[in-house]
Amino acid sequence: MVGFVQNNNSKAIHQSGVSSTVPFDPLFPTDAAAVGISNVTAKHCSGYLVPQLAVASYGTNDISSLEIRYNVNDGPEQSFSWNGSVGYLKIRQIELPQINFEVLDENVLTIYLASVNGGDDDFQINDTIRKSFAKAPVVEDDVSLMIKLDSHPEEITWEITNDAGQVVFSGGPYTTPNGFISEVLEFETTDCYRFTIYDAAGNGLQTPGFFNLFKGTQPILSGSAFGSMATVQFSGEVNVGIAAQPWQGAVEIYPNPATDAMQISFVTSQPAAVRIRLMNQAGQAVQDLSPLHVEAGLHQTALNLTGVQAGIYFLQINIDERNIAKKIVVLK
Repeated sequence: MVGFVQNNNSKAIHQSGVSSTVPFDPLFPTDAAAVGISNVTAKHCSGYLVPQLAVASYGTNDISSLEIRYNVNDGPEQSFSWNGSVGYLKIRQIELPQINFEVLDENVLTIYLASVNGGDDDFQINDTIRKSFAKAPVVEDDVSLMIKLDSHPEEITWEITNDAGQVVFSGGPYTTPNGFISEVLEFETTDCYRFTIYDAAGNGLQTPGFFNLFKGTQPILSGSAFGSMATVQFSGEVNVGIAAQPWQGAVEIYPNPATDAMQISFVTSQPAAVRIRLMNQAGQAVQDLSPLHVEAGLHQTALNLTGVQAGIYFLQINIDERNIAKKIVVLK
């Protein structure tokens, strides 16, 4: 290992040093460390986990057996006995059996190594690890998904599964480079759902690509360079007491392409709250019109594009928590 102190302006090196080439000796004969927890989403609604624990060996002796104990929110504790082999400076992923719990607004999963190789660990400070996660949001009737693809659309797929693991919605792989995907996904049953987006190359959506899963103005999950996958849970509820939808027919936008302004027209079947936002290809709001409160009927509103640069944008129209997304082109 080489270390040095360098002037950031002149790039002159003022001091440097080289470490010994002799390998570090372990400090303890037996030292197992809990170094990571995976397969736990940041938002949760199902009431059970199947966590994966990453265990590293930092001691002289290989790890051949572990007693692992874990709980959620200091509730009933479960124990799992593992046998295998983890050598010095190696890491092993261990899948733990399912644990059930009551989902609170804020939750903590605690995992610790109760014994190592049939006895006490020689260094116990790194034997315990925790992961916090929140209660998943509740959304009614449907969610919206927007994806701005990058130059490799064939790498992107996604799915939504119910609590039984059955796929209820899915998409991809896609064929149009830098294309735009807009979906409104309507639930048929109330359940705990999991959304997962995958990238086969493991580098996510490259700029200006992005994805955004949302309900009205409520974000659920968004991202771009997410690696091989990103996932989240949410509670989908079907409001069977409401049959009428607040909007009818298609939303019309004209002219498209446009230069300085465009007209937006839509029809509502009942009084509704309307929000209109112009989004760029990075998923950022370029314009956010003042919220409208309209009566039933035909409505028109103008979008001023005078200060908007030429390019491709997405018009996001929210009518009483139901979403429509339209691709528009601005010319200058």
